[in-house]
Amino acid sequence: MRKVFMRSSVATFFLILIVCIAAAVVANGCRKTDKIMQPPVTGNTNNNVEQRFFNEHRSADAAEAALVGFIKRKNEKQHFVATTVSRIGYPRWDKAISFKKPSTTAGRGSSADSATVTYVPFVRDSQNYVNAAMVIQSGPIDTSFSYNCDWQYAQKQNSLNSYTDTAEYYAVLFMVMDKRVFGHNKFNIIDTNLF
Repeated sequence: MRKVFMRSSVATFFLILIVCIAAAVVANGCRKTDKIMQPPVTGNTNNNVEQRFFNEHRSADAAEAALVGFIKRKNEKQHFVATTVSRIGYPRWDKAISFKKPSTTAGRGSSADSATVTYVPFVRDSQNYVNAAMVIQSGPIDTSFSYNCDWQYAQKQNSLNSYTDTAEYYAVLFMVMDKRVFGHNKFNIIDTNLF
């Protein structure tokens, strides 16, 4: 009879011990703690990419500074710089090509109403040619931007009988930007449909 009493008291002790441990785990696990999580510090954060994007290859031109400021403000809202850099590289702000585009609206032919179109060449770190351009159209009322990539010439109008087709102009634009950025004077045109 004594053995039965001992087994039941040992069993009761272990049962109480398990219940206490379970209660401690539940109480400790359900306690809310606030911890401020810091992002890991790495050498190549988006901030470094943005710094390079906006600060490298700059000149002292006021118009360039205004365009860079516009793109910075857009990036603060849309956060597109890291994706842009991963796809087409970094801009060469100092090699941008700008020209005035006359207004086509009737009654607004004055030069004050004309838009300025700026092509900013983009180059990947591993390449020695311009593979894309940011097209910034700025006017007295609105400013917008888009991208042109070098491979898009194939989607443009092209006929063998005309040298004024959109595809040829597109190819020439990238050749001019290659010359401005890298000083290239000779180009190997592989596509026989061009020119």
